[in-house]
Amino acid sequence: MMRRKHTIAILAYNNHELTTRNLDHLTKLGYREQVLLFDNGSQDSFRAIASELGIRYQREEKNLYVNPAWNKIIAQENCHYLTLLNNDCFALSPGYFDEAIGHMEEHQIGISSCRNKNIVDLKKGALETENYFLLNRESQPLACNYAAPRQGWLMTLDLDQYKTLDYKIPGYLRLWYGDDWIWGQFSLRRIKSVVYQNRYSVHIKSSSVSSSEMQKVIAADVDNLEKFGDWYREIAPAIHKKSRLLGRYAHWRNRRRFSSRLK
Repeated sequence: MMRRKHTIAILAYNNHELTTRNLDHLTKLGYREQVLLFDNGSQDSFRAIASELGIRYQREEKNLYVNPAWNKIIAQENCHYLTLLNNDCFALSPGYFDEAIGHMEEHQIGISSCRNKNIVDLKKGALETENYFLLNRESQPLACNYAAPRQGWLMTLDLDQYKTLDYKIPGYLRLWYGDDWIWGQFSLRRIKSVVYQNRYSVHIKSSSVSSSEMQKVIAADVDNLEKFGDWYREIAPAIHKKSRLLGRYAHWRNRRRFSSRLK
């Protein structure tokens, strides 16, 4: 069997309507052969949808959570490049993955992403860049930012290179910080990473982590990072850069400050 050059792995847990729209979007962009739909214990399964679209399908009977599922995908895939794509993140720029991989190959880049915008919901009509980025520069050659904050909803890895690193996300992290681990492995070894500033995606702010079950998992991840996260203290300022005052890095850092005041 010929080795795949590129796999686009979409991790799906329920959210059927949005996931199906993303799969349909990717097939229309010409990436049917690259897609792997990893059904992470959804109710109901995506098997019929995957069969209808003619895409590769894999199912877990129960939710592994994000990081263990990514570990499984990374370990099993036999391809040169692997994209980890959230089911609620839509790559807008036509030909993006082919263009990005070509650039990564030419310039020995370990991991890449594109410019992303967080939105509440998709607009009606076509999933096109101009509907979300009014003053975009998509028609111009790739604009590379080698110092941009990491972006975890869409990541393309040189999988051959990544598997030579400490690639397995620690088992004490189930939902959060897996993308930080992945970007961090490249950063710690000074392997080039890039965000393409004039290629675009949108990410829908999800409510999937708002349930009490998911909040407990997140709280455990934060606690475990406090106990075992020396690696995070080393790489977080580098991979978050200008966004370091926001999101999970701020959540973890502020918690550390609060805890230290109680000691």
